[in-house]
Amino acid sequence: MSGSLVLVDLVLAAVLLLSGAAKLGDRRTTEDMFVSLRVPLVPRAVGARLLPWGELLLGLLLLVAPPVLLVVTAALVLALFLAYLALIARATRFDPPVTCACFGKLGGHRVGATTVVRNALLVALAGVALAGALDGHWLPGGVTDLDRGGVAWLFTALATAALAWLIGRSDTPPGAADEELDYLRLEIPYGVLRDAAGVTQSLRELAATRARILFFLSPGCGACERTAQRLDEWSAAFAGRVAVHAVYTAPLEALPDPPHDPALSFHEPEQNVTRTFGMLTTPSAVVLGTDGLLAGGPVIGESAVADMVGELLEELAGTASEPSPESAQESSAPVS
Repeated sequence: MSGSLVLVDLVLAAVLLLSGAAKLGDRRTTEDMFVSLRVPLVPRAVGARLLPWGELLLGLLLLVAPPVLLVVTAALVLALFLAYLALIARATRFDPPVTCACFGKLGGHRVGATTVVRNALLVALAGVALAGALDGHWLPGGVTDLDRGGVAWLFTALATAALAWLIGRSDTPPGAADEELDYLRLEIPYGVLRDAAGVTQSLRELAATRARILFFLSPGCGACERTAQRLDEWSAAFAGRVAVHAVYTAPLEALPDPPHDPALSFHEPEQNVTRTFGMLTTPSAVVLGTDGLLAGGPVIGESAVADMVGELLEELAGTASEPSPESAQESSAPVS
């Protein structure tokens, strides 16, 4: 077995083992992947339970399977990556764009052309692995057949990949650097939102009457669904002092019934607000202050959004006061 075929099997095995282990450590994120990609036929709970173990098994078999079993294994790997490629290519046409946590807790990524190319490369490697298996090649035998030059070439390739990964990763925990700095309040940028009645207002006009939290959500996103289910609870907790709103890219009339009070919903035409904030990933959130400045965020991710809400509630609890008559009157009717 040539050094190149050994390397192909090692790369595919590493991808499958890494992906399976990451998914196994975060089943909820894996379920969200099934929701975001709208995987047909397979219930998300069942898929999230079986897929990590399937990837781990295929990765191990690529390393140790004998020739006959390796043919079956390589064929299954090729079929799996073809299915991934088909799902990703279809997801690029979804509106709004979706995020796929294809590697579980290692992170979610916006599905786009780069994702398609990545999966196409995996399909190509799986095809090479299957062709090698059909020729009778298998990994343990291939490693023992390598001469000194082949071993040196394989070591160099693996060392290069390891160095690229080590250089690319950061030892600084996400957000650690930001926590050391005071929050810099910026002016509320220009952006417009439209309510269910078709009334359009700018962000500054909305914030002029009351502080507001805008939650940017996408239908079909598992993390967004869980965040949306908490909006009524958070709205009640703020007791009229801060208005809570869900912001959707799609027109409200085109959306399914939300898991929160429909009066909390806004539509952002042409993603003008999320593009202004640079938040094209959902769920995300930002707090608009009545003084024309941002009072929190933007933050991205389910946990970060919930943490920001909790911190704001704690801050308000420390300065408890009755809402103004104007705010109380506004909270009793849909915000427009």
